[in-house]
Amino acid sequence: MKNSKGLLYPALHKFYNALSSLEKFEKGSNFFDNISHLDNFFSEYRNITFVLQKSLSKTDFISVYEKLREKHLINNVGKWFVEKRNNIIKESPFDLEKRIVISIYSGKSIFSLPDLVFTIENDVEFSSIVDSLKGDFFKLRSNRSILFCRVYIL
Repeated sequence: MKNSKGLLYPALHKFYNALSSLEKFEKGSNFFDNISHLDNFFSEYRNITFVLQKSLSKTDFISVYEKLREKHLINNVGKWFVEKRNNIIKESPFDLEKRIVISIYSGKSIFSLPDLVFTIENDVEFSSIVDSLKGDFFKLRSNRSILFCRVYIL
């Protein structure tokens, strides 16, 4: 059966699905939702090559695909994607970790608070983290001259 939408439509749709899943990922969201979004991203992103191979298999373009695959997909990053997808599909969900790194800058020094690390086992509401940090900053502000603070959520 010939695809009336075009030769690359299946691959482009998988690419759209991958990006859509990744776009739904939010740093402050529920761990279960974010893990699901990442799992879907890896699955759909890796499936792009499968549908490309199927779409191009009986065309003159398969040799171009194989050449580009050798150049762009068969490397450490490509292998990592394959391993991550296989792990997610066959073994366990993505092992997500939320890390908050805080650096405080005063006129004379820079100091860092201990990193806050959250996983599925110890996650707390994002708003409670923000409220706690606000309290800590108010205490610090009364004791020091703070110019600014940088917070990274990784």
